[in-house]
Amino acid sequence: MEEMDPGNALYFPFFALLVGCLLLVLFQDRSPLPYTVVLMLLGILVAVASYHFDLGSISHSIDLWVHVDPPEILLYVFLPPLLYESAFGSDWFVFRRLLPSILVLAFLLVFFNVAVVGLLTTYIIPAEWGDVDSQSRLIANFLVAAILSSTDPVAVVALLKEAGAPMQVRTLIEGESLLNDASAFVLFEVLLEVMNPTVQTPSVLSALTHCARLSVGGVAVGVAFGVLCALLLSCTNDTVTEISIALFGMYLGYYIAQSMGYSGVLSVVIFGLMMCALGASYISPTSLEPKHRFMEQLGFTANTVIFMYSGLIVAYFALKFGSRLTTYDYIYAIVWYLILNCIRALGLFVLSPLLRR
Repeated sequence: MEEMDPGNALYFPFFALLVGCLLLVLFQDRSPLPYTVVLMLLGILVAVASYHFDLGSISHSIDLWVHVDPPEILLYVFLPPLLYESAFGSDWFVFRRLLPSILVLAFLLVFFNVAVVGLLTTYIIPAEWGDVDSQSRLIANFLVAAILSSTDPVAVVALLKEAGAPMQVRTLIEGESLLNDASAFVLFEVLLEVMNPTVQTPSVLSALTHCARLSVGGVAVGVAFGVLCALLLSCTNDTVTEISIALFGMYLGYYIAQSMGYSGVLSVVIFGLMMCALGASYISPTSLEPKHRFMEQLGFTANTVIFMYSGLIVAYFALKFGSRLTTYDYIYAIVWYLILNCIRALGLFVLSPLLRR
């Protein structure tokens, strides 16, 4: 059996970064499609090419990434910088003023979406789950609904910046995305725990208890690391040291929260918001701009790799299970894309009285 070079694992992420840089250099915002969408489409093309032709080390690297084990390692590597960059890059004073509206969108709207999508896919437009009981089908539908309820505002915010939209609008959209990532992920973990076959009789009380544990624990870990890092930052004015403190805070906070059974996503979000709020007091003025630039670079790299990887995964499963997909499945997916947008619009309409306050 041919031995695979362990260095092959590095080809794909740096190839994705090269493709991302070429896109930005060649098109320079002239593409009619958002950067992340183009990356995903290119990921699909690369996966199809790798499936039909031998691309050498690139194909080996793609194979390693598609079959990464355990897959959770991707969350541990890419989620902390993405979440922290978004939280730390917020305008804290605008964020604080808009916090009630952000909470309505990030929590109530997410719960509304999950409830409506879950019930629709169970009773009105049923999804096929094979030979499973009705309770498992309902939970599985809510699980998928939780996955579909978070938003990615990168392209929208970029367009708003170009159009000169007010900071309040951009902060509201970014703040909702940041916190609904946390709320949707907590819901996902709760529902995943309820689906666990070792849980004999899942109840509403046990689900709420697990949700409270994830949320309160995640917030506590985030606050603890925020306080610790603030104390360390107050003792130094060195730029490299201050950036390193943020790095260990977001990664170690995520790891510890997850290992304790809490929400790592929520811990990083809270930690990032604390650093954003305390930045002017604890981060030296000479370090603030370099730190923002460094975090932007981390976020750009993670986004580039993740969206191209998403294209790879979509193409891989389409090629592997394509024979099982029918025309109905493709129509079903398109219809649900439209329905999801309508449900979100309905949720915004229902919650609009709370947003006007």
